[in-house]
Amino acid sequence: DDVLIYLSSIEAYFPNDPTFQYNHAIAKAAAGKYKEAEPALLALQSGAHAEELVRDYIFQMWLARCLVMNGKARQAWEIYLKIEGTQESFA
Repeated sequence: DDVLIYLSSIEAYFPNDPTFQYNHAIAKAAAGKYKEAEPALLALQSGAHAEELVRDYIFQMWLARCLVMNGKARQAWEIYLKIEGTQESFA
């Protein structure tokens, strides 16, 4: 929770920094704040670095976890199906 307090306190200084937004969203998810993390991750997925994130296995798995925990297992399954044939899916 200390990390989230800190990241929230400096969020105003990084409104357009995708790296900060990524780390903040992952920290929310890791703290179990899935309802807050899901829209943050989805916003990143539709941003300027969307192509890079679509290939990022860690990002996709955190997004899938948030979806499952928010009762959207079908959407999470669709994410997995998209990466099923990739090398990361066997990790």
